[in-house]
Amino acid sequence: MQYLRHLMITGLSFLFLQCVWADPTQDLQRDLDANQSLTGTFVQTMTADRVLAPIKSTGRFALKRPGNFYWASDDSSHPLLIIANGKTIFVYDKNLKQVTVRNQKNTAQSGSPAMFLVGDTKEIVGNYQVSETLNGKQITYTITPNKKKQANPLFDQLFITFNIAATEHPISAMRIIDALGGVNEISFTRSTKKPDEKLFTFVPPAGVDLVKEH
Repeated sequence: MQYLRHLMITGLSFLFLQCVWADPTQDLQRDLDANQSLTGTFVQTMTADRVLAPIKSTGRFALKRPGNFYWASDDSSHPLLIIANGKTIFVYDKNLKQVTVRNQKNTAQSGSPAMFLVGDTKEIVGNYQVSETLNGKQITYTITPNKKKQANPLFDQLFITFNIAATEHPISAMRIIDALGGVNEISFTRSTKKPDEKLFTFVPPAGVDLVKEH
């Protein structure tokens, strides 16, 4: 009986110490690193103003670290395609017949939320304050820019949710709050298929305008 009592106390103490020593930043990096590649569908809801109705869109996505990203909105009123190959980001607005070309390294340094999905996690997470909340089979990280390291952050807060009941802890949702109070909520449904490498290659269609941003 004395041995069992000692074992129970030791076990509870160990669990308590684990909770105390838990580092949300390291936990976030671990879960991001576990998502080396992902493909599936998304539902996105953007709310820019309390008066205006939310804008909802659906589409397909794929990502593969490091740097590869595919995002295709199925919204017939404003179809949008975003492709990143590790060096360059292409944003194709089909309605405007315009392709915006951006340097991916500059975008990563500016703190784009998308870089959490495909960027170098060691370089990213160190620029933010991170806390975590466990809710059943999901864990949500609250990410706030460290303004000492980022003078003009692209968001006020970012929330990333992972499904910890599944293997590799796939990303299930993101919620982005910008400096003006706008909210961008995205839910992900994962597919078991691996991303097709062709998705990360973009050739501008004939007749479109190319706009290069530095």
